[in-house]
Amino acid sequence: FRTLWNGMAAFAVENPKPFIFMELHHHAEYLDAESRALEERMQVLFTNVVAGAQQRGELKDGPPHLLMAIVMGAFVG
Repeated sequence: FRTLWNGMAAFAVENPKPFIFMELHHHAEYLDAESRALEERMQVLFTNVVAGAQQRGELKDGPPHLLMAIVMGAFVG
């Protein structure tokens, strides 16, 4: 989790305009299939990180996608 968080933070600091664009437009219909596939892979990765932490008792139970959304909301905020 720390590695993912730090990687996202480094990208956001080093690339503020692309980060803002991606956050504001990541659901836009004009993104191509490759961009959508990358987003899907990232969601799967984060969901697996959350599910693994839950299995180890490091995070409370709950839908992994919901917990991931809470973390992403805190990050973007």
